[in-house]
Amino acid sequence: MSGENIRAETRQKPDSRLRAAAALLALCAVLVLFLALVQALIGDRVRAGEEERWNEQLRAVMPGAETFSEIWFDHERADLMLAAFDGGEMLGYCVQVTTRGFGGDMELLVGVNLDGSVTGVWILTDQETPEMGAQAREPAFLDQFLGKSGTIRVERGDNAVEAISGATVTSQAVTDGVNAALAAVANLETGGGYIGEEGTV
Repeated sequence: MSGENIRAETRQKPDSRLRAAAALLALCAVLVLFLALVQALIGDRVRAGEEERWNEQLRAVMPGAETFSEIWFDHERADLMLAAFDGGEMLGYCVQVTTRGFGGDMELLVGVNLDGSVTGVWILTDQETPEMGAQAREPAFLDQFLGKSGTIRVERGDNAVEAISGATVTSQAVTDGVNAALAAVANLETGGGYIGEEGTV
């Protein structure tokens, strides 16, 4: 091979390496964009699923409601209050509260109608043992709160619910949470609150 051919081949090799590196970088850029797009789509679906699940929970504790609007309020034991509507008719309130269970904090969602009676109770999160948590979610326990108002007690007096067998602390925690929601709604009469535009939440 002549000297000129060797020099020409030497000049071509760096060019080939540059082209290969550029192609690799382009491929990496395409992969990064593709992964970002996939992640965004998954994130949108997760958020949509969470929103749908939240609306299902709201409607479970306030049957007949279609739209919900956040209320600004003043009550130390409630985390969130929403006014519930069926069309233009207000049905009541959905109240999120935190109470202390056997294993730690429990978050409840409680429906309260305009008469101040419980329309539904949903346990959002808890740190109870799996058995206690499962029993607390059973309709046999939660349905006892339906239609009750005022201060509810556990296993004593007329306005009482029966405790879960072997889970008195958990039963009391749920009852305390329901009472907090009822008190938060009652507090609107004296402490005031502001209902936003219907269906904004």
